[in-house]
Amino acid sequence: MRGKLKALILCSALMGATTAYGVTLTNCPPSLTNGGNLPKIGPEEKALFTKPVQPLKPADCGACHYSIYKAMQKEGGRHQFSCTICHERFHEWSPKKGIKGWEELMPKCTRCHGLYHGPSLPDCMKCHTDPHAIKKPMPVTTPFTGYVGGKKYPGTGQPENFVAKNCQVCHGPIYDLMQEKPTKHTQIGCAACHHSTHGYIPQCLECHLPHRPEQTNNDCFACHHNPHYPVNITYSKNTPNSQCAACHGYVAHNLETSTTKHSKVACVACHHNRHGFIPRCQDCHGEYPHGKAIAEKYPNCLTCHITPHDPACKDNNKPDDVLKAEFAKEKVLLQKLKAFRAKGGKLNYINLEKITNWK
Repeated sequence: MRGKLKALILCSALMGATTAYGVTLTNCPPSLTNGGNLPKIGPEEKALFTKPVQPLKPADCGACHYSIYKAMQKEGGRHQFSCTICHERFHEWSPKKGIKGWEELMPKCTRCHGLYHGPSLPDCMKCHTDPHAIKKPMPVTTPFTGYVGGKKYPGTGQPENFVAKNCQVCHGPIYDLMQEKPTKHTQIGCAACHHSTHGYIPQCLECHLPHRPEQTNNDCFACHHNPHYPVNITYSKNTPNSQCAACHGYVAHNLETSTTKHSKVACVACHHNRHGFIPRCQDCHGEYPHGKAIAEKYPNCLTCHITPHDPACKDNNKPDDVLKAEFAKEKVLLQKLKAFRAKGGKLNYINLEKITNWK
């Protein structure tokens, strides 16, 4: 009788029809509504409650948490283990507990990983926004970049002079280099180049026009080896003259059109080791290529060989003038370029041709 009464009360709560017991019931089995006995439970029904309870498997959780299951399946990485390893407590939260109750229920990254990036980055979820898809690239968000003040950098939505506090936690050597040897790249900050997602490596030509039309991104690194310190220009012994001609067109033209053996010599054969290095003629030709007496009378080789880029002897009205014709023109052109860049102009092959008229 007690079991039948419980069944009637359950039906009343769900259905709402009235019986002789004063309980409202609808769509209940006839055996209940007509005052009969409870329906018999067969072997199949009994078997449902005789099997031992097995621990939940990820596929079981995925039946309800489908989107999370698919994210784990596709990009879960090392987090592809049993859900209950992290979620020791589940299905305990209710709206009455509010956000605080939800935060207490959710597992903490630090339980397994500790403060992996140190105490300055205690909130893992600011960067690793989805623990169920850890292989998915992290978005470069405002909390991730950690900038301080400054106006927006055009085209990126990022400030022009932010301090990448969060980036330096993992990328300390790069951050230190950019602070110790500041360039314009220091001013724009990390996210201006490494935008969109964490780990994104941009092409130089995304921001910079090439020095010459056929220049590729790899060509940029022939001289500018480190984009975090781009003004430190060095080059290999295999660097072609066309690379140098991009900025030193007047000199390259003289060298190319020279009828001397120097026309076959690579720029880097003389200007080796570092950008701006100027060798002595004696480094290749010895101390007294024309004898000691000539060397003592004319200690400056350029008195006769006006320019090393076309060293054939020419008439020289001012043999003692150290500022030779070629270098005077080169100096004027470089001064024009320096003034152009000081006004915010970009050094690329289009502007080089306009300013220098080398071609």
